Order: sequence, then C-alpha cells, then structure tokens
Amino acid sequence: MKNMIRNVLSVVTMVGIAGTAAAENKYVAADNSPITKLCVSAAVDSKTKFNLNMHRSHLTDRYIRKNISCNGVEIAQFAKEAGNLPNYYMLEAKPNVRVDIYQTSQRNKDSKDRVIMVAGN
Repeated sequence: MKNMIRNVLSVVTMVGIAGTAAAENKYVAADNSPITKLCVSAAVDSKTKFNLNMHRSHLTDRYIRKNISCNGVEIAQFAKEAGNLPNYYMLEAKPNVRVDIYQTSQRNKDSKDRVIMVAGN
C-alpha cells in the first residue's frame, strides 16, 4: 500500500514538473507606444513581420538598434533572451559603420580599370 501511494505521488509530481516545463512566456505590452509594440514584435513575431513593424514605426534601422531598449536591455538582446534568434540575428547583422567615399574614381593611365577608394568610420 505504501509503495502504491509513493508511486502515485511520484507520477503526480512528474506530471506537475512536465506541465511547468512546457509553459511558454507570454509578452504583453505595458502601454500602446510604438516602441513597446516593437519590443513585443521583436520577441514574438517572425522576421518578416518584425521587419514590417520596424518599417511602419517610421524609425530608422540604426535608431532602433542603437536606441531602443526593452525591459532594460537592447532590443537585439531582448529578442535573443525571448528565444527569437532570427530577429536577434537580423538586428545584430546590420553594421554600425558609416562608409564615406572620398574619391570616386581615379583612372590608371596604363589600364581601363578604375580604382575606387573607400574608407569606413
């Protein structure tokens, strides 16, 4: 009888643990601001839908990457912590480099090739 009660308790405990492990996070916007909507979108939406939401926000990609934080972390890190790696990679893949072209072309006298000098800051 004791073994049967112990087995039943073990099964109930394991079912409870399995049910807890299967729980998913639900992201709820604290307000209706465009920034909050982008944060929620970065966490839960597909890459395509998140990109569309970024476009609809009328903010530049660079501004979003550098200036928006969600719950105290940068938006890219927030997407990563939420488990949305496609959005994280998209946000991280964009370089934070500005390229200036100082000299557009210079012809080599002996060749038809043009040399284009480019410098990044």
